[in-house]
Amino acid sequence: LVLQWGMGHLKKQDLTFSPMIHSGWSPIQIELGYQRSKRLEQRVSVHYSEYTSQLDQAFTFYSFYNGEGRNYPHNFSLLEINYALGKPLVSTADWQFILGARSSNSLFLSAYEYGPSGSTAYYYSFA
Repeated sequence: LVLQWGMGHLKKQDLTFSPMIHSGWSPIQIELGYQRSKRLEQRVSVHYSEYTSQLDQAFTFYSFYNGEGRNYPHNFSLLEINYALGKPLVSTADWQFILGARSSNSLFLSAYEYGPSGSTAYYYSFA
């Protein structure tokens, strides 16, 4: 069982919502991993990271319905879940040849804040 923590950097451009390039650093990057080697080789990892990006300085806006408000930074969250299962065919002291399958799943959440309104997008990919 392995638990890792570290800093991360994100640089992304999402042309669906904005042509701007979002960039940010974050101390919130955590990975939990598990590996089991018996008759079959199994590996599972879960990785989570969260980033905040603001394109310009904070500003105050005035809404006809809600009065005075402030803008918020955009938030980006990434969740990756990976699983691998295989059978070792050849093992030596230096390397191992394993035949098996792997599943890699990513969920990317983007929350854009534009003054009084915002948009949220979910992107899911798997392989």
